[in-house]
This record gives sequence, structure tokens and C-alpha cells, in this order.
Amino acid sequence: STREADAAVGAVAEEVAPDADVATVQGNLERITIEVAEAIARSGRAADSVEICVATKYVDSMGMAALRAAGVQIAAENRLQDMLAKQQSFGADFDWHFIGAIQSRKVREIAGRVSTIHSLASESARDKLSALEQPLPRVLIQVNVSGEETKQGIPAGELPKFLDGCSFEVCGLMTMPPLADAS
Repeated sequence: STREADAAVGAVAEEVAPDADVATVQGNLERITIEVAEAIARSGRAADSVEICVATKYVDSMGMAALRAAGVQIAAENRLQDMLAKQQSFGADFDWHFIGAIQSRKVREIAGRVSTIHSLASESARDKLSALEQPLPRVLIQVNVSGEETKQGIPAGELPKFLDGCSFEVCGLMTMPPLADAS
């Protein structure tokens, strides 16, 4: 199913230790790639419709080097200052994505340094992004589908109005549903 493919992609982030070695990362990446391919086949999605994006929060420079050596292509950060530090050493080695909460005052710098923003969730950040010159990175709107107060994102009922205010193309939604029993 589509949910299976998306869940398998998320599993990579859980299995990259900050001090991971190349063999461990490579093994995890190969296993996750197979799981994603199987889920894609079951779901009927196109093989190129899913990308494996590795969250690099807390991954140090040795871990980043291991990710690069293992063949990871997409690195995602949730804090601008951490991304900037990693891009100084590994900028050209990865396709960079931003997965964290976006403060409107940081929109310009984030947009100029990533190919994809996964977490647009405020009108002020949306409006700052709209004011930037094209081309912009791919943008996913973060939607709080569960209504949980601890989750960030646009409430699902407010999504149409939020999208009406977007002067740029939105390529998808990023959601975090509550954990459910798989049975």
C-alpha cells in the first residue's frame, strides 16, 4: 500500500545512528530500498514516485561521511543552523531537504539551500515564500490530520484556504497520523 511505502521510507531515519559506520548504513539502505520497492509494487505506484530521504538530525560529520559513502542521496535536516554546518562539508554530496518547522524570518535562507521543503505550516512562512523569486524548491504543506495539539501543521479543515493563499506550486502534503495498530 501507499502507507507501507511511506512507512518504509521513514524507517531509514530511525536506523541511522549519529556515529554510524559505512557497512551499517549501507546494509540499512539496501534493506529499506528492498522494502520500499516491494511496497511500491504492491501499491501500484510508479517506481520513481518514492524517494528515500534520510533525516540527519544528530548525525555528526563521521556519520555524514558514512551516509555519503553508503550511497545516500537525499539528506534532510530540521534545523537551519545544523543544515548550514553540514552543508559546509557535505553541501554538494547530497540533495538537501528541510523537514523542520520553518520560521518566516528563515524562509529565504532555507529556500535557497534545499530542493524540497517538507514542512510549510504557517501563513507567514507561506507569504514569505510567495514573495521570493522563482524557481522555488518543491514544497509540501504540513497538515495536522489527527488534530493533536502536540503536532504542528495546518488543521485539515483549513487546508483549502491555506492552499488558496499559495502563489507557488505545492507538490504534496506531509502528515503524521497517530500511531495505529497494524492489525
